[in-house]
Amino acid sequence: MTEKSPLFNKLRGSAALLAASSDEQIDALRAMGTNCDELALDYDAFAKAAPNLVEAGEITEATLEQVEMLLHTLDQLSDDKSQWDVSVLPTSPQWQQVRHAARAVVDALDGK
Repeated sequence: MTEKSPLFNKLRGSAALLAASSDEQIDALRAMGTNCDELALDYDAFAKAAPNLVEAGEITEATLEQVEMLLHTLDQLSDDKSQWDVSVLPTSPQWQQVRHAARAVVDALDGK
């Protein structure tokens, strides 16, 4: 198995945190001392660089589409400032959609 690039690992780690349960997300955010928007900002930075992973042969075009779908799902949250408060993570249907899309990204990155 070939070693993955730092960008791949950061993208996967960011997607995995977005796919985590709301309790795990809240714990991670508290440990980082930040709010939900930081999860999206990190993913945004790595996802926008993901075409480089296609060029390097680390991910497929189909995986890139999953990466971009999650980015689109997060972009839809940006219009509603209430979605960036940690307290909404357990109950928000929008964050449930984010977790679902993020799981698809992690599965695609893992080759499932």
